[in-house]
Amino acid sequence: MTSDDRAATFINRGILRERLADFVDALEDYNAGLALRPDLADAYIDRGAVFIKMSRYADAIADLNRGITMGTQSPHIAYYDRGVARERTGDPKGACADYRQAATLQPNFTLAKDLFAICRAGGKQ
Repeated sequence: MTSDDRAATFINRGILRERLADFVDALEDYNAGLALRPDLADAYIDRGAVFIKMSRYADAIADLNRGITMGTQSPHIAYYDRGVARERTGDPKGACADYRQAATLQPNFTLAKDLFAICRAGGKQ
């Protein structure tokens, strides 16, 4: 198996473990995959989501920033997740900006649109 295939296998298993709420093992898999392929922007987004679920918001924001900068294939998810992390760290204005960006990038992203609407109504600022 090539290094690229091994990295993809770790990342895919991390996704499965995350869906099973096995966040510690998912994190280990993401770390292993990223050690082999640190250029996988979407893996940083995936790991950021796990950090959110583990209440490690600063780590989540760092990974989400990196994934966004690297050019994730799902920027709307990255901005939404970063909005969640920002909201939970007491940055409602940053959260609202991220929800707005997520809704702009994916107009059918109802969750982002709904949270941005709450922001606009003054519920999160």
